[in-house]
Amino acid sequence: MLYVELLIALAAWAGVVVTFRMARQQTDMLRTDIKLRLQLKLSDRFDDVRMMRSRKRLAEQLLRDAPHEDIREDVMNFFEDMGLFFELEYLDERFVWGTFSFYVTRWWSACKDYIIEERIRQNSDQSLFSKFGCLAERVYEIGVKELKRTRAEQEPSPDEIRDFLLDESRLA
Repeated sequence: MLYVELLIALAAWAGVVVTFRMARQQTDMLRTDIKLRLQLKLSDRFDDVRMMRSRKRLAEQLLRDAPHEDIREDVMNFFEDMGLFFELEYLDERFVWGTFSFYVTRWWSACKDYIIEERIRQNSDQSLFSKFGCLAERVYEIGVKELKRTRAEQEPSPDEIRDFLLDESRLA
């Protein structure tokens, strides 16, 4: 009798373990699905008409040294959101680096002076665009590993930034 009860208890525990593993596997699959959907959504958002207009407008403003108060922050906000999602591990590091590293590093370099000035204007609030900054730093770190180039070697030159902004200012 004791033997039968022991077998029943072991079978019940085996059922619990199997159920737990299946639930965990399903959760992992769901997490992966959500990451992929978010990544595709960000990719689509970056290339949609509204964001392309925002990228074009910001590039034009930066090229002509528009007054600080005229600068639109849509593009910086996009990368700030991406930085937050990246920090929360909602985005895959390889996806971000492979899809956005070029844009992250160039927009960060192009907007850095504006961001510094905005932080000063907002009582030295270092949290402004901090996720964008962390995202740029992480992209550079990945580049060191992937490209075997130092951060300084990856940093776009002023001419490369100007050329980048000219290209962005020509977006439809």
